[in-house]
Amino acid sequence: MRQVTIGIGERATALAVHQQAVTIVIDALRASSTLSLLFHKGAFEVLAFPELKDLFEEKERHPQCLLVGERGALKVPGFDYSNSPTEIERASDEDIKGKRVLFTSTTGVRRLLAVSSCPAVLVGCPANASSVCHLAVMRAKELKKPLVIVACGVWGKGAEWALEDVAAAWFLADRIGADHVIGPDRPQGDLLTLFLSSPHGQTLRQLGLEEDILWCAQVDTIGVVPEVIGATPTYVRLAKAVNG
Repeated sequence: MRQVTIGIGERATALAVHQQAVTIVIDALRASSTLSLLFHKGAFEVLAFPELKDLFEEKERHPQCLLVGERGALKVPGFDYSNSPTEIERASDEDIKGKRVLFTSTTGVRRLLAVSSCPAVLVGCPANASSVCHLAVMRAKELKKPLVIVACGVWGKGAEWALEDVAAAWFLADRIGADHVIGPDRPQGDLLTLFLSSPHGQTLRQLGLEEDILWCAQVDTIGVVPEVIGATPTYVRLAKAVNG
């Protein structure tokens, strides 16, 4: 039997670490899509920081790094790009290819850092659904570990702010071919409708970022899977998964 556990926020990250699970982290709006697209466009590696202070210190040490990320859903002043798949998609390949990226987001990076001690941590979203599901099943078989999907939610807010992440998690669980899913109830509706109507989606729409929501709801547009390959107390290091 192929079992998948879906959890939300801190409880999910704690469960994944306790089980030492193969973990898929989903921040559907928008970090998972942005990270996947960065590697699709040829980024060499991403160092993902929860705290801006630590990111700027790294930038001082390595001024050639590209800065990508947001606070309050908006681009951090002085950054090259926001946490926005449409911005990254419009960027020239020369701007991204071969670059080391320093990345930050409100929630997704915190969840990645929280589960960085797990034996395999993958970044998943609808855009890389088939690839991340194939790789997660392969890692779970190789490592003989359970599979947990972390629906990120929004840092500091309640579970209702995880609607789009839970919807995407159930979508991936179906793609995995799970016989048994432990987790919150499956949201009813298609991905795009749920993304647009979610509290987080409504916030993005109010900020004029609906184009990003439409992008994030696309399925299998990318065959790349970001994977955590290391961590320090202040950041996680991601690379394109070898078999992604």
